[in-house]
Amino acid sequence: MWQTTPYLGNPDMTLLKMDNMLRYNTFEAFANYWPCFFTIWRPTFMTGIMAQDFKLMHNGTEMKLNKPLGIFRFNNAIHLPWDMWLNVDFSSQTSGNGDNVYLKSRWNCDLGLYKSFANDTWSVKLQLNDVFNTYRQQMIAYDALSEMKVNKIYDTRDLSLTIRYNFNTARSRFKGRGAANSEKDRF
Repeated sequence: MWQTTPYLGNPDMTLLKMDNMLRYNTFEAFANYWPCFFTIWRPTFMTGIMAQDFKLMHNGTEMKLNKPLGIFRFNNAIHLPWDMWLNVDFSSQTSGNGDNVYLKSRWNCDLGLYKSFANDTWSVKLQLNDVFNTYRQQMIAYDALSEMKVNKIYDTRDLSLTIRYNFNTARSRFKGRGAANSEKDRF
């Protein structure tokens, strides 16, 4: 993990470097559910928790960094007329600890529209990411001597158009006679 150490020869300076930490335990659990009894709407739910049992000496006192992170996703695929698909995907993360960092909560929403043509030979996808411009990375990193606060405001809102063409869309397999067939027949 990133750690600061006193810089030799100058007590007013520190050196930030990667350092091996003592072993600690992490725990993760995730659950997915995607009901298939809807004909035009296919939701997918995912929830998870990431927890750790980590202690760090910070300014001479022991600091526990063991607040769990909750992760949630709610993806929606909606079948529209003319065999088009609309995707509305939400994701969020609660505040909590990961390694020597305290992460603040965040959330995000993406939209997509998909249509395939000519028996899936080619397709068009229009995607709008980070619809509400909410994707942020706010965190506080701790080490033995200091704490570093970071507030990153990403420019992740974008609109993309993807056109795909699939070569060799025939779904046939090789039907020739392979060298191992005689061995398989022998068994």
